[in-house]
Amino acid sequence: MCRSASMLSRGIRWVPFILLITIALPGPPSSAAIWYDYSADLEATYNQDVLRSGGTGSADTIQALRGSLEVNGITRRSSSRLALDPEYLKYNRFTRLNHLDVRLNGLWSFAPGPRSTIRIREAYSESTKQYGFENLEGAVGYPVVPWTRRTAWTFDPAYSADLSRRWRLEAEGTGRSLRFDSPKLTDTTQWGLVAGTTALVAGEQRVGGRVRVDAFTFIDGASGTVEPGLLDRVLSAEALWERDSPGVPRWNVAAGLFQATGAGVPTELKPEAHLWMAWGRSANRLSLDYNLGYSTLGGYGGLSRSRSGEVSYLHEWGRALETSVHGSYVSRVPLGEPPSGGTSVSGYLLKLEAAYRWRSGVGMRFANELVRQDRSSARNLDYQEVSLALTYVSRTESGPPRVHHGQGERR
Repeated sequence: MCRSASMLSRGIRWVPFILLITIALPGPPSSAAIWYDYSADLEATYNQDVLRSGGTGSADTIQALRGSLEVNGITRRSSSRLALDPEYLKYNRFTRLNHLDVRLNGLWSFAPGPRSTIRIREAYSESTKQYGFENLEGAVGYPVVPWTRRTAWTFDPAYSADLSRRWRLEAEGTGRSLRFDSPKLTDTTQWGLVAGTTALVAGEQRVGGRVRVDAFTFIDGASGTVEPGLLDRVLSAEALWERDSPGVPRWNVAAGLFQATGAGVPTELKPEAHLWMAWGRSANRLSLDYNLGYSTLGGYGGLSRSRSGEVSYLHEWGRALETSVHGSYVSRVPLGEPPSGGTSVSGYLLKLEAAYRWRSGVGMRFANELVRQDRSSARNLDYQEVSLALTYVSRTESGPPRVHHGQGERR
């Protein structure tokens, strides 16, 4: 079996479980409500470097047809969502790149008691198109890789409980896998667990702490074997301060230390910090996200010292039109002295977007994106992507077409 077929078969194993946790709605049928949201886009794109190789002569125009079907369910004590997002891309010059991308996401939430919640999120995707610094989950902070087919799955169970009117306990697990068809890139598997507690202090603010453990496996794309001599275990501890409520502004601030270890390599002890803030008044929304810590190199090697930042501003011009400006920065430097393996990567992105929708659900979207990325062992990337799309969104959704707001980095 070829490598891509093998990866596909591994990913498909998770699809029945996504369906299971999404369709299983506890509670009497009479209390359940199910509804559907759907959308479609027909988009024309010009990209100066569709191969993402850093070379010249790889500009092309792309026609994309994408759809989205979302099934939502809710009962007295639970809710669920299943979203299927297929996308077919047709290249005018590089016809061998024509392909179908598929993304499947499931989310199930259940309240076993009046003050506790269990949530399970799972995602699976097979794709080649990478949008800026987003990874396959839509999280920002990952470097752009050369054109290749990527297979990814994510499994994140979480539990939260209010121990009293003041104290809250939260725990979340992480299972993540990223595979590339390219033998030049490194595949990654991650398992992790984070647990913490916070206390309600002044008003809607909470303070507390959390501890996280992560285990990584890095697989060489050429040989298919585990890469030895890398930092692959991380333990971190952080203090945090947050205000996550309908009030303005909202924020989440954390700072602490992490320790990375590995067989036969020196231990690394580094500081880490995270800042997220959001403001929203009337028709204006502004968000800021900054992360300093550890992460994988996103296909370019093992564990890295990571920095990423993101700023987004959105303005709504009535009910039909919205515009946004989005900027992001990403930096990955291999951890270790000497570095434990991999390529240093840094870059920035600027994106301007406008979306308009009529009451019928039909609309238009325009986007202009500039990407610059430096790589220590390969050609630098410097390209522009311009797109214009005709869109349709079902009437069960209100407001103009969705414009990218940024979701922050996920390790």
